[in-house]
Amino acid sequence: RDAAKDLPQKEELKKQVLMPALQEKIYMKAMEMYTSGQQPNMLQTILDIREISEHPYLYTKTMTEHEQEDIIENSARLIVTISFLDTIKSKDEKAIIFAERKDIQRMLQQVCLNRYGIVPKIINGDTPTIVRQKTSEKQSRQTTIDKFQSKEGFNIIIMSPIAAGLGLNVTAANHVIHYSRHWNPAKENQATDRAYRIGQTKDVFVYYPMAVSDKFKSFDETLDALLNRKTSLAISTIFPTERIEVQKEELAKMLFN
Repeated sequence: RDAAKDLPQKEELKKQVLMPALQEKIYMKAMEMYTSGQQPNMLQTILDIREISEHPYLYTKTMTEHEQEDIIENSARLIVTISFLDTIKSKDEKAIIFAERKDIQRMLQQVCLNRYGIVPKIINGDTPTIVRQKTSEKQSRQTTIDKFQSKEGFNIIIMSPIAAGLGLNVTAANHVIHYSRHWNPAKENQATDRAYRIGQTKDVFVYYPMAVSDKFKSFDETLDALLNRKTSLAISTIFPTERIEVQKEELAKMLFN
């Protein structure tokens, strides 16, 4: 609360988009395989529909076989993310995209290159915190961020919420897109705080793209409801941060009744 007095406004935007037909079909097939007993592993099913919600071609492992427009048009989350980025570009401002898995990070990097002509840097577990050898081709996390921040105008950086969730200052960006949601709302907020922190001079916008369906309650809707519940619990009680993480069993109860 003390810090917030010196910070600009923060606005959160959750945008739901209906899954394209192909994404919905693959999602329903994965659910059917579990409910029919063909694939009886509950945890694996949750991971499968999480992956399909991010992009169905990640699940089918056919990403490299498709053209750019096809890739965008068949993922609700990606459709929303592109609409966010188009708006941010029109404002000539900077964005952080948080995505957990490396294949998603690479997909987003390629989409940004094809659509905006820029190659966003990726900060994940492979990015060293410190580069000790001057001859190393790799840049440290802070060096990568400094270069991102020094470039004028529209720019994008892709970060892992785990690798970049603490200790990094990215106040040149005032837009934060959570393409992947973290199971723990406290850690998700820590990721947002890379931009929303002392030194930020612009209002910060935090975006949550969500894939939904009019035929069933989707993974994105279910996880969002659980994260909201956990956040309320943490705010209203003295509750250890590690205990507010969403458990797979909780997800399963809501997804599979």
